[in-house]
Amino acid sequence: MSLTRKPAPHASLQDRRVALYLSRPDLAELAGVSARTIYSVESGSTEPSAITLRRIEDALVRAETERGER
Repeated sequence: MSLTRKPAPHASLQDRRVALYLSRPDLAELAGVSARTIYSVESGSTEPSAITLRRIEDALVRAETERGER
């Protein structure tokens, strides 16, 4: 039996942030969290709460939407 691992959410978070040309502090400001929180989530050193993940996700969606409108 082989076990497949799902990619860690922090990997796609960093990829999305970089693709949007956002720095960690920029994303942190948009999400209402600290830059250290963004770093910790991206590095996988912390397991963020559902609320924190939602804030970050919402900020990324807003940034993606704004970028698409330009």
